[in-house]
Formats: sequence, structure tokens, C-alpha cells
Amino acid sequence: MMILDTFFCIFMLFAGTQAGPGLLIPLYTYPSDSTWESLKSAASSNPLIEFVAIVNPNSGPGGYLDSTFVTGIAGLTQVGVRCIGYVSTNYGATSVEAVIANMEKYTNWYPQVAGFFLDEMAYTEGKESYYASLTARAVSMGKPFTIGNPGTSTTQAYFDSVNNTVIYETSNLPQLSTLHLSFPNSGCSIIAYDVPAAEVNQSYIDNILQYAHLIYITDDTLNNPYDSLPTYFNQLVDFIRISVSSKNSS
Repeated sequence: MMILDTFFCIFMLFAGTQAGPGLLIPLYTYPSDSTWESLKSAASSNPLIEFVAIVNPNSGPGGYLDSTFVTGIAGLTQVGVRCIGYVSTNYGATSVEAVIANMEKYTNWYPQVAGFFLDEMAYTEGKESYYASLTARAVSMGKPFTIGNPGTSTTQAYFDSVNNTVIYETSNLPQLSTLHLSFPNSGCSIIAYDVPAAEVNQSYIDNILQYAHLIYITDDTLNNPYDSLPTYFNQLVDFIRISVSSKNSS
């Protein structure tokens, strides 16, 4: 256990260096879609903002290398976007070996992927070592950035098993009073969909960034709220940029 603890101290030092705060974008579109160019343009114009894009060829890496994704990921990486590969864990029900196999596909086919988005992360006691082992394997692959997505509050042990945790993923904006500061905001993300433009303003963004390093807010809706960027994407980027600039100048 002491060896694992030491390993994670090294991991956190290596993987935790990041700009920000910024955006965690579920980029669940094909690279030829205009969303990729829009993200590329925003990232190249806003170097002080952290941009993390979750790439998802086919509910994971898919069954074959797609050269269009190779080119798309390279283009985003070139302008400072950190691309991470989507992998489902089914709340710990998928075997470690199967998850690692998908991680290895990303590593072999899309070498510029910087880490992994571990979706459907467990949040009840019993699977902590499962996620710790996945993060350890990611580090050994040279892909040290892992985000776990329970989509809700979690425990300290789960929080410590990955580099960043999505503590909220659902429709509507989270009420600030329901969030907590038990975890450092540098390790938290928040995703909200079906949010109208009228509810997204500078004051709210300033406040929510006290709770999360990475956020994503969109007016896209179910069944797939991540098949487009929000109609107010550029304004959302501006709100974050202003918040970051204000913090840096204070």
C-alpha cells in the first residue's frame, strides 16, 4: 500500500500541471464535424484556458484505427487541447482487463491522446482499487491524466484514485448550495446539459469555478446532449476567460 501511495504522489505531481480553469468538452462528434474546428479556434485564441476534449470514436476506441481521428486529435493537440479517450467502466462491472485493452487501443492508434475518461465510475464502496489500478496502468502507458465520471458526489478514496472527478453530470445547472468544498476544485469537474442561454452568465461562471476546475455547460439535450457544442459556446469561453484573467490579476 505504501508503494501505491508513493506512486500516486508521483503521478499527481506529474499529471496535475495544467492551465486553467477551463472546459471539459465531451466531443462526441466525428472530426469532420464543425465542432472540432470551433473548438480548435477557441483554444488557439485562449491560451490561458484549459481545454480538455473527450474523444469517442465509437463508445470507446472502436474496432479499428480511424485516420480521420488521428488527424483531428493531432490538430487539437497542436493548439493546446488535451485530448483524452472515452472508456466505459460500467460502474466497475467491466473487467479491468477489458478496460485496459481499450486504453491500449487508444495508445496504439491515437498516440497523442493524453489520458482517459473513465465513464460510469462507481461511487459506492468496493471498487476503489479497481480505479486505482486503471490509473496506475494509464501512468505506465505514459497517459497520466485520468478523469473519473460518477456524475455525482463520491468518496475521498474514489476521488484519490483518479486525477479529476466529475462530481455533477445531469440536466440543469447545479445549485451552488448543493456543492461542497470537501475536495479541491483543481480535481473536480461539472457537466450540465439542457441549460438555456439565459441562465449562463458571468456571475454564475465565477462562482462555479470555485468548485470545479473544468466545466461544461450546454443547451443541447437528451438523447445525446454531446453531439454539438452549445449555441453559446463562444460566450461560455469568454466568461471563463474573463474569470481566469480576473483571478490572475488579483
